[in-house]
Amino acid sequence: MKKGCMIVLMVMALVTPLGALAADTYLIGEWALVDSFAGPINPILTTDTVMTFINPTNQPQVLEFAFYDDTGGFCGCDRALSAPNAVTRAAMSQANTGGEFICTLTAGNLRTHGAVKAIAFQRVNNGGKIVPGPASAVGFQTHINAAGRTESTMVAVPVTGSAMNAEVNAIHDQCDAFCNAHPGLCPALP
Repeated sequence: MKKGCMIVLMVMALVTPLGALAADTYLIGEWALVDSFAGPINPILTTDTVMTFINPTNQPQVLEFAFYDDTGGFCGCDRALSAPNAVTRAAMSQANTGGEFICTLTAGNLRTHGAVKAIAFQRVNNGGKIVPGPASAVGFQTHINAAGRTESTMVAVPVTGSAMNAEVNAIHDQCDAFCNAHPGLCPALP
């Protein structure tokens, strides 16, 4: 390992209390894509972020992860159908070239930093809302720069109460609208 490159790998299993109102997993993290900001000594440049999600259950499930810029603006979404015990990886550079990430201030001026929100669920109802079920996910992110990489867990947000139900379904609604507006980009919901 190069000097100055600290690798922290923490994986956290998530268990939602009984009676959860929406997706059983809601993870948040940070993405960067050729992002630079003034550090305490030198500028810090992050060239890419890779997100890794693991389905720790014995059931298939849907994983949706939405991208937001650092002002909170929606920047796209990706969806994966996750088999039991499967690993899903996504790099911001791949999302950018693949069309899942469309975050620009003006034409040709790509946003470089923001939040990622990921939800896991098994299905939606006829009204398009997430049906509570035993879905779960583990997530961590790897930020890559010239010095190496750093890894950290994505933060789990408890999904309880009507406010969180509304938040998780709002993420799903944005992802669903994005996927519907870009045919062939996302797999169909089960």
